Amino acid sequence: MKTMLVVRRSLPRALTLLAAVALGCADPHPTEPDAGHPAFGRTVSGPTVTATNPSFGDQGTVNLDVQVIGSGFDQGSQAAWDSGGAPYPKIAVNSTKFVSSTQLTANITIAATATVQYYDVAVTTSTGRKGVGTELFAVTLATPIPGATSAVAVNDAGRVTGGNASGIYVFDVPTGALQNVGTGIPWAIDQLGTTLSGQIPRKNSLGTPAVWTFAGGVWSPQTIPDLGLGGAARALASDGTGAAALLAGSVDRPCGKGSCHTPAKWTPNGTGGWNLTLLSLPGGKGSLFAQGINASGMAVGMDGVTCCTAFFWDASGNVTVLTPLATGAASAAYAINDAGTIIVGNSNSVAVAWTRASTADPWPAPIPLDTNGCGGGANDINTTGVIVGNSCGVPAAWKPSGGGYTRVLLGDLGNHHPGPETARGVNNGTVAPLIAAGDVGQGVFWTRF
Repeated sequence: MKTMLVVRRSLPRALTLLAAVALGCADPHPTEPDAGHPAFGRTVSGPTVTATNPSFGDQGTVNLDVQVIGSGFDQGSQAAWDSGGAPYPKIAVNSTKFVSSTQLTANITIAATATVQYYDVAVTTSTGRKGVGTELFAVTLATPIPGATSAVAVNDAGRVTGGNASGIYVFDVPTGALQNVGTGIPWAIDQLGTTLSGQIPRKNSLGTPAVWTFAGGVWSPQTIPDLGLGGAARALASDGTGAAALLAGSVDRPCGKGSCHTPAKWTPNGTGGWNLTLLSLPGGKGSLFAQGINASGMAVGMDGVTCCTAFFWDASGNVTVLTPLATGAASAAYAINDAGTIIVGNSNSVAVAWTRASTADPWPAPIPLDTNGCGGGANDINTTGVIVGNSCGVPAAWKPSGGGYTRVLLGDLGNHHPGPETARGVNNGTVAPLIAAGDVGQGVFWTRF
């Protein structure tokens, strides 16, 4: 029998496949991750934008250098000011300079018609990666007052008063001059700029009502009458010459085991002092503040620091409970115009105005100054009907327009200050331009609104 040798041609192919597998182990497939490569298991991220300095700019500012702070920047990175997810055309970025991987310098120009609000700041690297910092820059009408912790009032000459590290200051907006007045808490300034009203703190007490007068280049404090337990002169009205003619506020009186606040008014006694008059207390109300007064002697206030019922006193001291915005809602009144026809404050947590046609008419229910429902309050009103306060947590003004009011946002310093941001006082704009003063985490004033 004949034996046949069979050659299996598949063997070389199998060897070939094994060799390929062996080579594959030595040379990873290019689409697989390499544990030894620096990028293994790591996502390449874009830049971050965390801060700007300065964080605010005025309308009409040209060639403002802004430091953009973050990480992941490179040569060729470009900054942009965004609104609604797109570059805002009224904030032009003239140039972007690379400083380091954590800092750029952007030179910007803000159009005079740029909207007062917060803007996002975006950075796009040379490789096209983009990072956005949310609301890191504000276009504003605010100007900081050097060293001021607060700003509470401003007169027609443009003199602002408030608090600083020394106590009380007076800042002249037209010249930039600042005077330190002395220790105390200011509330108001007369039109001449020579009398302030407020409170001198004292140990274990709410303080003593007081005025400060300017004569011979010196500010001098003077306590005014109370009931022996302290108080504060919170409002001031000037006469036709601009001199302080009426003060309003509160004095403490014995009440149960402690004391209660009694609304009060002071008038000059003709010899350089002041006479105290207590205002009427509605039945059942134990503690009230007078917060505003006009040149006719009409006063307004409420039975708490920020709520709960608003009141009006006529020139004879007769009191009226002001109707709230909604039945049962809290309300507070802070100021009354010289004509005695508009009171401003808040009710149901929104800014309101009580308006009547003449002083012979009763006060109707107030009208809301905002209809967006996000809350606010009105603090002051001038002779032309301009109202200032806060709206949606930011400083605002309301200007008469077409039988109603147009809201104007005033802006802050781009710091998202967590405390109250509000305009507290407004002048008439008859000597200096229209100016408001208030707080945004520090004392500021606003113009051009």
